[in-house]
Amino acid sequence: MSIFNLFLLNNLWGCTSLNCSLNTLLDPCDDFYDYVCYGFVKNTSNLPEGYTRKSQFNILWEKSDKEIIDLLNNKELRKEKIVDNSLFKQMFQFYDSCLNNQSREEIKSQPLLEFIEKIIGGSGAVGRLRKLETEWILKAFPFVPFFDIETTWDVRKESLEKSMFMLQPKSPFSFPNNLWKDNERINFENKLKKILRYLIDDSLEIYKKLPAFMESGLNEEEINCIKNI
Repeated sequence: MSIFNLFLLNNLWGCTSLNCSLNTLLDPCDDFYDYVCYGFVKNTSNLPEGYTRKSQFNILWEKSDKEIIDLLNNKELRKEKIVDNSLFKQMFQFYDSCLNNQSREEIKSQPLLEFIEKIIGGSGAVGRLRKLETEWILKAFPFVPFFDIETTWDVRKESLEKSMFMLQPKSPFSFPNNLWKDNERINFENKLKKILRYLIDDSLEIYKKLPAFMESGLNEEEINCIKNI
């Protein structure tokens, strides 16, 4: 048998095997996405408010979130015996505490700061303990709606003093639609102009003041000065 015949025979066998694996009961003219991706196209035909794109992962994520929220808000479920389990009690207590905005505003970042101090072992473990005031950065820099402010490691330094601030610009598509209402447009534009001038004209001042904040924090006079720029 020639090489050509062997090649032809193997391909015929492969085509036959593939053909047998097809579901002949389905109409090939039907919508392909009815049978795959859980009807992906139908679920994304209308993008919800605030979305510029959507994937199957987003759909499943939102579906899971909705089911979890429904369970947590189910008052009848809380009355059942299963809730007597300590794990379920903690779950509902944690969820309720997350909804309590007033208590979070009162304690601010104190639990986080205490936890950080506990981890690093206080000032004796790493020399002088840097003063941590997470509320200060929100007061001093009025462009939080447009930038995410994070602390990260400065890889350019080899000493222990590696922490630094990182300003990550936010996507313009993430702005709530109510910011773009006609009656708010002028105020919004003025705010943008102030922020732009602040970022351009006072970038050097920011650079000079950040090290001082990292050591001891700025005082109220300096904060108010920055806010009024």
